[in-house]
Amino acid sequence: MSKVVSLGKIGLDTPLDKIQLIRLYGAILESGFDVYFPPEAEEVLQHLSKYFNIKYHLGIQGIPLLKDKVTISHAKPQCRIGSLTKPLIFPHEMVIKCRAKWNKERKIHFLFCGLLTEQRKQCLDSWTREKFGYKNIFLSNQQPLQNLLQRFYKQIVDYYNCRHIYQNVGLYVFSSTRGREFPIKVWDEDYYNLLSNSQFVLCPDGNYTWTYRFFESILCGAIPIVENTCSIYDGFEYFSVKDSLNNLIYSKEIVEHNFSRARETLTVPHENLNSYLLEILRYKQSNKAEVGELEQTVT
Repeated sequence: MSKVVSLGKIGLDTPLDKIQLIRLYGAILESGFDVYFPPEAEEVLQHLSKYFNIKYHLGIQGIPLLKDKVTISHAKPQCRIGSLTKPLIFPHEMVIKCRAKWNKERKIHFLFCGLLTEQRKQCLDSWTREKFGYKNIFLSNQQPLQNLLQRFYKQIVDYYNCRHIYQNVGLYVFSSTRGREFPIKVWDEDYYNLLSNSQFVLCPDGNYTWTYRFFESILCGAIPIVENTCSIYDGFEYFSVKDSLNNLIYSKEIVEHNFSRARETLTVPHENLNSYLLEILRYKQSNKAEVGELEQTVT
């Protein structure tokens, strides 16, 4: 077996406190470069390494840093690596891992799992009232798991601090702050297990119209049901909370189309990623040389 030759060293020193940035950095860790981080990033990187085959180095002194050329914007959303710009960038290994979790027998019909803000409660209350006649479901007592799913989901749902289960219509609502907590938000195995066993995932708006839940659902083979639409959802097939229950048909064609679209939209081929990173390094080296020449001239 031939030894893989590194393309060079690069440093990433922006704090790992945003999931958008962690996934972008996860993609860069799949490049042909040796990637270096400051020591304080180790906890997040260790958690990531439990689930993904990553190799990283600690200590950025003397390493070319990419922070001004690798940026994110959550509002747009946007991820940038040099001259490459995409709305979001995911690691290939994450996409592959999600696909491997797909369950042919999806026992959950409708799922919401995540931070249940007052705005989201209003959206979900309105939807459940209109579709099933349930009123103020989030003011009712927590309901116990039914026997059919108890063995499979008991361990999973014990992690969640509030759950509302209506098995007769296949509706499961798990409220949790886990998606906001480090290091668990880096990769929450139980969350992706739930998505992979669901047909439809309710995606009410977050701080912005777009939500990560939309793409995570698609990667896990579920179909999103959104509160509002936005341009980042263009090209995907999904449903709206306004759609009739009769129109909500789980389709293999839809989930396969969405997965292919997500892989194309959210990932960067390794050879292209290496090219963009090389472009950044050459730019930095060129600027450094020009600065050196200028300093010599001034002297």
